[in-house]
Amino acid sequence: MLTLVGHPGSIFCEQEPLQCIEDGSEKGSEKKAAKRLLHRIDENHLFDLMDVIVCDALSADADFITTVQSYGIIPVIRIKQENYNIMQEVNDLSQHVSFSREDYDYERKISYRYRIFEHLTSWKTYKEQLCIVEIHEQLHDGKTQQARWVFPQEYATQLLPVLVREFGHLRWQEEINEFKLANQHLHIKHMLHHEPNSLQIFLFLKLFVLTFFSLFVAQYEPRLQKKRIL
Repeated sequence: MLTLVGHPGSIFCEQEPLQCIEDGSEKGSEKKAAKRLLHRIDENHLFDLMDVIVCDALSADADFITTVQSYGIIPVIRIKQENYNIMQEVNDLSQHVSFSREDYDYERKISYRYRIFEHLTSWKTYKEQLCIVEIHEQLHDGKTQQARWVFPQEYATQLLPVLVREFGHLRWQEEINEFKLANQHLHIKHMLHHEPNSLQIFLFLKLFVLTFFSLFVAQYEPRLQKKRIL
C-alpha cells in the first residue's frame, strides 16, 4: 500500500494485493507486488508528487532499491538483521564510528543520537555504495531503541540524519494511525496477513471514501457544476 505522507496529513494513493499464483508464497512475494505498484504509480504520474519512498525491512532488497531509483525517487529503507553482510559491516565499523550529533525532541520527549556509516560495499548484489543512518532513541522513561535506515550513498548529502529520523517517524505514525485503528475499531487484521476478508473490506472502504470525495469535488468545483453528473 502506498500513502503520501507529510506534515499536513496523509493521502491514500494506491494498493497492490498479492497474486498468489504468480507471486508464490516465498519471502520475495511482497517485493513482486511492490514492483507492480511502483510501475502503476509511474504510469499515473504520482511520482511527480514524491521525492522519497520510505519502506520497511521487507523491501530491503538490492533489486528493489535499484527499481525505485530507476523512477527518479530516493529509497529509504529500514534494515534489520536479515541482511547479514551489510549489518556485520556496520557492526564492525561501529567500534570506530562515533555519534556525530545529539538532539532532543521536546514534543515527543525523546533524545536522539545519530551515527552515519558511509561508502558501504558489502551488499554484493547492489553495485553502488550504500549509506546507513543509525538512530538511537531514549524515551523519557529511560527505555532505548535503535533503528537503522539504508539508502544509496549518492543521496547522503541530501538525507541528513534528522530528516531520515523524521521520515521514519512519519511512516511509523501512518502505520499506527491506519492499521492499528482499523484493527481495533473495524476488526481488520494487519494487511500482512493477506486475508481475503481484510482486503475486501479495505477495498470497500477505499471505494466508499473516494465516492464521497468525488461528490464533494463535484459540488464545489465550478467547472463541474455546469455538467450533470449521474
